Amino acid sequence: MNIPLLEGKTDREKLANFTAGVQKLRAELQKLDTAILDGDTLTVVMADAPRTKTSIKTEGAWWNDAFGGTMGELMRALDENREPTPNGRDNLESIRTAQAMLRSSESGEAAMV
Repeated sequence: MNIPLLEGKTDREKLANFTAGVQKLRAELQKLDTAILDGDTLTVVMADAPRTKTSIKTEGAWWNDAFGGTMGELMRALDENREPTPNGRDNLESIRTAQAMLRSSESGEAAMV
């Protein structure tokens, strides 16, 4: 499994990209007025456009729990000015592990993470 945005990048570059993404997300979240997850629909209202609602249809049974927990932790961490759990380094390790698992399944051999 190759993730095009991460291919050929050093860990430092990956972390820098993640950090830039979090900073961008933080700026966008500060504009957020309301986010409501109801069933399979996420409805978002931005503070600068309070009369405009954007609805996003979600798919799959995993979505509500995965999104709610992850985004809830990220929003709490941003609000409390701390690093979220899991953090970017944890996520990079998960990607490395998944890639090693795929390499191992393709080769039939153990793969280094």
